[in-house]
Amino acid sequence: MTIHDEILIFHALKYGDDQIIVEGLAKNYGKIALVVRISHSSRAKVRHTIFQPMALLEVQWEEKPRAQLIRPLAARVAQPWQTLHTSPVKAAITLFLAEFLLQVCRQEQSGALFFDYVVHSLTWLDTSKDGYANFHLLFLMRLAQFLGISPNTTEVEQPYFDLMAAEFVSRAPAHAYYIGEAEAKAFAQLLRMNFSTMHLFQLSRTQRNRILELILTYYRLHIPAFARIEELGGVARDFYLDIRCKKT
Repeated sequence: MTIHDEILIFHALKYGDDQIIVEGLAKNYGKIALVVRISHSSRAKVRHTIFQPMALLEVQWEEKPRAQLIRPLAARVAQPWQTLHTSPVKAAITLFLAEFLLQVCRQEQSGALFFDYVVHSLTWLDTSKDGYANFHLLFLMRLAQFLGISPNTTEVEQPYFDLMAAEFVSRAPAHAYYIGEAEAKAFAQLLRMNFSTMHLFQLSRTQRNRILELILTYYRLHIPAFARIEELGGVARDFYLDIRCKKT
């Protein structure tokens, strides 16, 4: 049976002299891996150059239940991005999120709602001219809803946030995985943000980096096999260590 589906590309790695191995997320088939032949012919039905991180493609392939790698029969760009790969800041965010999603999708079964959320978010970022410095933070926190690990916000006025219990509490827990006072307040603000209002929340570069560190810790606590930041790809690690998003 021939299958047509949209695929969001996360990662591509050269394999041998004339092929690349591609990992991504298919809207209706979840995590997927493809093998793509490198071809420089203008008449090729599958051009390897379009398999870039966070590219949104329409791909056709033949279903083979036992095959671990899919060989596409045809592929084309489903939604051309205008700025995600040309803006240095947006490109850094995009590559970081591609590596992050690659790790998450190894552990979670992702569906169409998950896929649509990611595409909708990237579309917002692609068309935004400013006010997106907090985008990656908000994206990661909202993503938790689709993975079943969303924080409990019923007691958001409490002074501490327990990262393990995923809830705001009145006193510091006995373990080390919690945040308090000012950081808990900033975390609560983040949970109230949406893409249209996040520019109203002014965070310093130091605060933004610290919140990202806390979010990654939160994911590691709730998805135990999630990679440590040191195991992410080089670009993602560099983004984490020195985010260049200032007041954009």
